[in-house]
Amino acid sequence: MIWQEIKVTTTHAAADAVANLFHEMGFGGVVIEDPQLVERYTHSAGWDCYELPPEVLQGDHVTVKGYLPLTDKPSGEINEEPPRLTELRQRLVQLWAMFEGEDGQVSLGQIDEDDWAQAWKKYYHPVKISDKIVIKPSWENYSTASDQIVIDLDPGMAFGTGTHPTTVHCLRALERYIRGGELVADVGTGSGILAIAAAKLGAAEVLAVDLDQLATSIAAENIRLNGVADRVRVLTGDLLEPLADRQGFDLIVGNLVAPIVRRLGPSAWEKLKPGGLFIGAGIIQGRLSEVLEELTGIGFELVEITDEGEWSTVVVSRPGPGPDTETR
Repeated sequence: MIWQEIKVTTTHAAADAVANLFHEMGFGGVVIEDPQLVERYTHSAGWDCYELPPEVLQGDHVTVKGYLPLTDKPSGEINEEPPRLTELRQRLVQLWAMFEGEDGQVSLGQIDEDDWAQAWKKYYHPVKISDKIVIKPSWENYSTASDQIVIDLDPGMAFGTGTHPTTVHCLRALERYIRGGELVADVGTGSGILAIAAAKLGAAEVLAVDLDQLATSIAAENIRLNGVADRVRVLTGDLLEPLADRQGFDLIVGNLVAPIVRRLGPSAWEKLKPGGLFIGAGIIQGRLSEVLEELTGIGFELVEITDEGEWSTVVVSRPGPGPDTETR
C-alpha cells in the first residue's frame, strides 16, 4: 500500500499537541523526530548504540509525521488532497492559536508501507529505563539480570518506543508506587507500555484505554507478547468512559497532554479510591501551573512533580485512608 506522509515542522512546545491531533483524526501512525530528545538520550546511559541519520539529529524544531492510506495506486497518480488532510490544515491553524501564535510548516510525501515498516527497526535497541525496567524491541535478544523487568515492545505503526521523557517519568513512577495487587487504569495507552509495566510490577488488574483503534490493536498484541493478557484488558473509547461500571482504582495514569490531563482530572477523582494516586504526564512546564490548579481545585493533594527539560509529570493523591504514598 502507498501512504501519504504528512510532515508538520513545529516547536517543542506544540509537538505533542500536534501528535495528539493526528491520533484524534485517525491517522495511521505517528512519528515524532525531536533532535533535542535524541541528543539527550544518545549522550546518556539510557540507549544502547543508537545510530541515527544526521537529518534526525540536527535542527531546532520538531518534526511530527502522520500517515494516510492512498490505496494501491502507483506513486505520482494521486492528485487530489484527501478531505482529512484539508481538515488537518484547518485544525492546525486553531492549534497554533492555542500556543500563542506559534506556527508550523506542513509538507507532503509518499512512502511504500513495506519499505517503511522495516527501515526504522535498525535504529531501535534495548533501553534501560531504570535499574529495574528495560524496554527491548521484540526482535532483539537481551541478557536479563535476575531482578530486572523486561518489556518487549513492537510499536508497529502507532506511537513511540517508550523513550520519551514523559513515558520514562510514568514508568519510574509506576515502579515507585506499585506494591502489588492494585487495580490500575492506563488512559491513552498507545503501545500499551505503561499497562504492561504495571502488570509486570505486580498490579492485579490493569484496564488500558485508548481512543485510537490502531493503538488498541497494537497494545493488545504487545500485551499478549509480554504474557500479561490474563491481567490486562484493552478497551477503545474516550478517557475513562469505557470504565463506567468500574470504581475503586488504586492508581490511574495518563500520559497525554496538559489540556487532556486537566479534562481527565474530575473523572479520575471519581474513579479513585481514597488514598489512590493519579499520575498525569505530557505536561509542558509552561502549562504546569494550570494543571496543578485544576487538580488541587478538585481536591487532589500533590505528592510529587518530576521535571526533565520542558516536560513535567505530576503525581497527586485523593485524600483519605489508603496505602502510604512514600516510595518503596
